[in-house]
Amino acid sequence: MTQLQKYTWLIDTIRRAGKISYRDLSDRWERCKDLSDGKPLHRATFNRWRDAICSQFGILISCRRVGGYLYYIENPEDIDEDELKKWMLDSFAVGNLIGENLALKDRILVDPIPSGRDHLTPY
Repeated sequence: MTQLQKYTWLIDTIRRAGKISYRDLSDRWERCKDLSDGKPLHRATFNRWRDAICSQFGILISCRRVGGYLYYIENPEDIDEDELKKWMLDSFAVGNLIGENLALKDRILVDPIPSGRDHLTPY
């Protein structure tokens, strides 16, 4: 799997949970065999990914230390208000889910989407 898929998985997992502990993140990661190969998510890897997500997408994954160490997206409005960013993250998240459940691929109907190959002309 690509780094982008891993970053997208992390963003989507935290978005869905709202707030989540590192232990729960690592457990979910480990259960996602296509991405993790059954290995836990190491804290150093998680922290590198947080930094990369911040620099590449401008999404801040912060930690609430009061009442337990829970991670959350500090600026969810940056995703919700940026239609292109939201579309891209949602598209990758759906791709990750389908990839995790390949047995369902023949039972999923998709709408055709505009493509740069068909609808944009080069200058």
